This record gives sequence, C-alpha cells and structure tokens, in this order.
Amino acid sequence: MLGNRQLTLSVIAVLALIKFLLLPLFSWQNEMLNSINKQNSQLVKGLYLLENQAELTNQLQGLKQVNSKQLQLIASSESSSIAYQLNVQKKVERLLEKYQLTSRSANWLNVIEKGSVEEQRLEISLRGSVKQFIEFISEVEQQSPKLALIEYRTAINNMYPNRHELGRFSGNFILVGWRNVAGVKDE
Repeated sequence: MLGNRQLTLSVIAVLALIKFLLLPLFSWQNEMLNSINKQNSQLVKGLYLLENQAELTNQLQGLKQVNSKQLQLIASSESSSIAYQLNVQKKVERLLEKYQLTSRSANWLNVIEKGSVEEQRLEISLRGSVKQFIEFISEVEQQSPKLALIEYRTAINNMYPNRHELGRFSGNFILVGWRNVAGVKDE
C-alpha cells in the first residue's frame, strides 16, 4: 500500500513536472524559433533591398515620373478650389448650351481629399433630349483633365422606338473631377 502511494506520488510529480516545466519550456522554445525565423526572413529581405538599392531607386524615379504624367491627364492643377470649380462650371455650361440641355440646378458637394488630390463633385439637375444627353455625357467623359459621371437618377418619357425617337429625360447627375493639390495652398 505504501509502495502504491509512493508510485502514485511519483507519477503525479512527473506529470506536474511535465505540465509546469517541460511544456512551457517547449512552448517558449517554439516561440523563439518562430521569432528567429521571422527575423531571418526580414534580414534576407533587408539584404536584398540593400544589394539592389540603386536599381530600386531608378525604378522608383520611373514610377514617380509615370505617376506625374498620369496625374496631369486626370487632375487639374488650378491654384484654388474656387478657380477649379469655376473652370469646370464654364465647361459644363458650354456643353449644356451646345447640346441644348436645360439645367434646373447645380451644386458643388463637399470636397473629398485623397492624398495630394482633391475630388470635386458637381451635382446637376438636367432635362432635355435623351440623344443630346448621351452626346453630352460622351463629351464630358473625354474632357482633359478628366471629368466623369459617377451617379445618376433619371426618368425617361416619350420614347417611340417605332419612330426611332429616344424621348426626353429629366434627372439628377453627379460629375466628378480631380484637382492636384500637391504643393498648392488654397486661398
């Protein structure tokens, strides 16, 4: 009986030793191995970057030039938001007159800043011929710097497919344009 008790106590002591000493030791060892592997991976990446620094710098300069050229095609470099909005509004008014569309209202929405570019949005309420509207939007989308129709709600009536008439429409539209603000301060 005393032998069984000592054996049981020995087994309990060995199990406690395993649970409280060996398992935490193995767990810690695995954490250290994972940490060493991550640091080794970071070291390899860092050494690669150091070895190819000149090539990467050249590629970065090339990407900056491409980005600058693309930004010039997309974003205007007007000196202020007001100047930009007036310029866009004049373009839109000329196009509305050209395509004989009627504007009931036009409102500039809040400016959204996206890094070095401002997104300027013009909400405009229009009515007129569907055919003229399609031509209007086609020309708006071809503007440089870029303008885009991003949202519209419209109602179309008086469509006569057998007479080849597209009908008339009325609706609200949101045009968006971009202004480059890198290094430019607003008035």
